Amino acid sequence: MNVIRRSQLHSILESWDPRDLGEAILSTNLQDLKAQRHRMTLGRVHGTSG
Repeated sequence: MNVIRRSQLHSILESWDPRDLGEAILSTNLQDLKAQRHRMTLGRVHGTSG
């Protein structure tokens, strides 16, 4: 899985075609949402918050 780091985002923005940008941002946001949901689920299973 290819995860874009926030620090890499700026140089990527400069080099990418604007039409690709929307898809890239969408997929990055989806990955973030999945990660957050996964962490929340793990927290519930282990009885911890955060």
